[in-house]
Amino acid sequence: MISIRVFPYQTLPEKEALSACLGEAVAADLGHGRRGKALQETLAGFCILKQMLPEVPLSAIRKTETGRPFLAGYPDLDFSITHCKGLVACALESAPGARVGLDAECLGTQEEHAMRLIARRWFTPAEQAQFEAAPTEETFLSLWTAKEAATKWTGEGLKRLSAPAPADMQFRHYRVGLGILCAVCRKESNLPEALEIAESIAK
Repeated sequence: MISIRVFPYQTLPEKEALSACLGEAVAADLGHGRRGKALQETLAGFCILKQMLPEVPLSAIRKTETGRPFLAGYPDLDFSITHCKGLVACALESAPGARVGLDAECLGTQEEHAMRLIARRWFTPAEQAQFEAAPTEETFLSLWTAKEAATKWTGEGLKRLSAPAPADMQFRHYRVGLGILCAVCRKESNLPEALEIAESIAK
């Protein structure tokens, strides 16, 4: 089973409130190397995960050699966290062989010249053709979030970005305000039709 919980925000809870929600030691570990807004959004994502998995200690989170986070000792659980301006989200799968990836981007953040440069550098020929057929920011971000989500799903890092989507993967896009989310999972799993909305996260 896969669920996706989203926290649309105008103002994020303060770092102190997010750290208190997670526990100071866990928050320090999960937020290591991040500062300012990026730190707040990262901690907010883990607060959502804690809401979704209240019985699992987040101290179990580890990272693979390529930086993909996972829950050590919980092979049937997998999660993916993403954030962009005004939006933090977490996808969670609970099933044997669980594997999920999630990415989000916000409209109004891309310039046409930059989109075309990125498309030439990272898009497959099929993706480039799709973008050229409808060269809008929404088309670009729909393609880009799918690539980023697939990268998170595989855990292969940047080398994954220019590759086609894995054959055993499926994806679904969602819209939340100006945010475009893409979730990916195995073909035998089911992505939800609707998103869960978190009213608050730092409790």
